[in-house]
Amino acid sequence: IYYTTNDDEPTTSSTLYTGPFTLTETATVKAIAAYKNIVSPVATCNFVKIDANMSKTIADLAADKTSYDLMKVRFDNAQVVYADGKNFILREGGKALDVMNSSLNLQQGACYKGTVKLKVTYDNGILKAYDIAGKTDATDITLVSQPTTKANPIVCTVAEAAQHPGDLIKLEGQAVTVWYSSYYVYQEVGNDDAYVRFSNGKEKGLQNGKQYDLTVWYDEYNGDPWATIVVATPAITHLDAPTISGDALFVESTDVTITSPVEVDGVAIYYTLDDSDPTTDSQTYNAPIPLTETTTVKAIAVYKSIKSDVATMT
Repeated sequence: IYYTTNDDEPTTSSTLYTGPFTLTETATVKAIAAYKNIVSPVATCNFVKIDANMSKTIADLAADKTSYDLMKVRFDNAQVVYADGKNFILREGGKALDVMNSSLNLQQGACYKGTVKLKVTYDNGILKAYDIAGKTDATDITLVSQPTTKANPIVCTVAEAAQHPGDLIKLEGQAVTVWYSSYYVYQEVGNDDAYVRFSNGKEKGLQNGKQYDLTVWYDEYNGDPWATIVVATPAITHLDAPTISGDALFVESTDVTITSPVEVDGVAIYYTLDDSDPTTDSQTYNAPIPLTETTTVKAIAVYKSIKSDVATMT
C-alpha cells in the first residue's frame, strides 16, 4: 500500500504504508494497493483538525457538508420544531439538525441559544447529532422562548421536500400510492417525477389512492427523500355546513353556538345576523353569540379554498 497526505495522487513511488501514522494537521490521505503490475483505484479520506474552542451554527454545519466526532454546536435562536421522546429536530437559519437519543432536555416549540458539544454526522444533506459521553450537557444552553404543544412543520410541495433534509415538513392534499410494500407520494416536475417515500406508511394505515395531509420527518435519503410519518389525516376535499345551536324560542335571551363540521386546525367559521349570506369577509365565530331579539343566524365553514353550504337558524 502506498499513500500521500498532500492531496497528490499516490503511485508506487509514494510513501510505503508500514503501519499507523499520526496526523497533527488537517490532511487528505490517498492510498492505493499494488500487486506486481496490478494497481487498485485510489482510496481517499479527509481528516479535519478541529479547534476545540471553535463553534458552528446549524447553517455552518450544513454548508460544511462534513461529519465531526466532536463539535461545539452554537444555537443563536434555534427552535425545537418537533420532539419525540429523546429525539429532536432543531431548526435555525432555514436548516435542520436532528438530535438523536439525547440526554438534553429540550422542549417542543422552545427556542434556545448557547453551545453544546455533540458528535455531528452529515449524510446526503441530513445533519444528525449525538451525545458524547462526558462532554454533552446543557450547561451552556439558555431557554429563549417558552415551549408550545404544537409541532412546527414547513408546508411544502413534494418537489420542494428535497430542499428540507432532516426537517419536519407538511405535505397537504397528497394522494398516496401503495405499491406492494412501498408507500409514497409523487409530483410531476417537467419530464421527471419527484417522490417522497414513507418508512411507516403501513403502520399508519395509509390507503392507496386516498388523499392525506401528511406531517413527516424527512430523516433519510436513499435515491429519494424518505420520511417517517408523524401525523396523517385524511385531506379535506368537502365541508358540510356547520351546526347552529341555541333556543329557537326564548323569552329574554339565548346564547347561540356554531360548531365546525370537522375538528381540523385551519377551519374557520363565518356568520351573519342580518339575514345576508356569510362570506369570508363576515364576522369570524370565536365564542357563543348572545341574542336578545328575534334573529336569523347564518354560518359557513371554510378551509383554505373549500367552503361549506350555508347553515341557517332563526
